[in-house]
Amino acid sequence: MKNLLPLLGLLLLIACGANENTNNNSGTTNSNDGVALNTNVNATTEIPPAESPDITVTINGYKNGGLAQLIGVYQGKNYLADSSQINNGVIHFKRTEPYKQGLLFVVLPDNNNIQVLVSHDQTFSMTCTYPDLANSMKVEGSLDNQLLYDVFKFELTQRPQFTTIANQMRGVDPATKQYMDLRNQQNSLLDERNAYLNKVFSENPNTLFTHFKRAGANPDIRDAVNADGTLNSALYGYKYRDQFWDGVDFSDDRLMWTPVISNKLERYMNELTPQNPDSILKYAYKLVDQVVQRPEYFKYFANWIVL
Repeated sequence: MKNLLPLLGLLLLIACGANENTNNNSGTTNSNDGVALNTNVNATTEIPPAESPDITVTINGYKNGGLAQLIGVYQGKNYLADSSQINNGVIHFKRTEPYKQGLLFVVLPDNNNIQVLVSHDQTFSMTCTYPDLANSMKVEGSLDNQLLYDVFKFELTQRPQFTTIANQMRGVDPATKQYMDLRNQQNSLLDERNAYLNKVFSENPNTLFTHFKRAGANPDIRDAVNADGTLNSALYGYKYRDQFWDGVDFSDDRLMWTPVISNKLERYMNELTPQNPDSILKYAYKLVDQVVQRPEYFKYFANWIVL
C-alpha cells in the first residue's frame, strides 16, 4: 500500500489541474497538446445534440404484458432511464428530455433484453420475434442499430467455428505446432471478420456504432512468436496489454454510457496488469496519461484506480 501512495498523490494533483484547465473562458476543455493520444482514433469527435426520443419496439409473438424497463450503464453501474407498459408486444418510449447517448437495454419482465444504441437521432422503430430477439431484429430509422444488428448476425454465423477451435485449443501447449495450426485457423476467421468490420467502419466512420465496436475490440496480435514459429506467451501478453486501448476514441464521451469502458478498465487493471505495486503504477500512469485532458474519462479512471 505504501508504494501506491505516490500514485494517489499524483492523481489528486493532476485532478486539481484538470479541473482548472476546464474552467477557461471559452467554457471548453483544452486541446490535447502534450498528451499521448492514440493516433488510430479520431481526436475531434463532434456529437450533435440529441432530439426528444420516440422509440417503438415491437416484439411479435410476445403474449405477456407487464412493464418493460429501459436500463442504461454509466461507469459500470446500471441505472433506470425509463419504463413503459407492454401492449400486445408493443413498447413505446416517448418523452421530451433526450436519453443519454450510449447503449441502453430494453429489459422485459422475463429478463430477456434488447440492446439499443441511442445517439442524437432518437426517433426510430425496432421489430423482432420472440424469443429469438436479436437474430430476428429489423430496424427502421436508426443507422446505428441497423449496423449493430447486421454485425451481430454476421458474427453469429462465425460463432460455431470459433467455438470449435477454442475447444480444440484447450489443454494444448502454446509452445507446440498443433497450437499454432489451430491459431492459424482462428486467424483466418479473424481476417474474414476484420475485412467485414473494416468495410462497415470505413463506410460509417462517424457513427456511435463504429466508435462503440472499435472500442470493444480486442488486440489482434500475430507477431508474438518464437524463432521456431511457436507462440511466445510473454511477448504476446506484453503486446496485448500495450495495444489494449488502441481502438478507444477518448474524445467520444458517449462511450462512458456503455459497458465497454468499465469492462476494459477492470480487465486492464485486474487481469492484464501484474498485481504488484510497480506494475500497477506503471500501467496506471500509461492509461491515465492518455486522458489528462479528457475530464470524464480522467475522473473515472483516477477514482477507480485509486479506490
